[in-house]
Amino acid sequence: MPTIRAALNFATKTNPELLARPRKMPRARWQDSHYEEVARLRAEGMSVAAMAKMFDVSEPLIREAEKIAATKKAELEAPLKVDDNPDAAAE
Repeated sequence: MPTIRAALNFATKTNPELLARPRKMPRARWQDSHYEEVARLRAEGMSVAAMAKMFDVSEPLIREAEKIAATKKAELEAPLKVDDNPDAAAE
């Protein structure tokens, strides 16, 4: 880590545009990048335990991926809000 940090500090001294880089990046979360595959496998009938073994992750991570998939699905299926009285917004 110190070597990487030193390299980034050196780079910002030579190229000031790099000062706009983010200070820290959040770690990648397994469930955020695999929820679609988990949802597909669950729809095909695979159990949480089988998926955990297949992906070599814990069952709580599989369940969290299922929750994310359900939330995304609900967002896609949610009806758009339509204003019944468009003239009221102009007032």
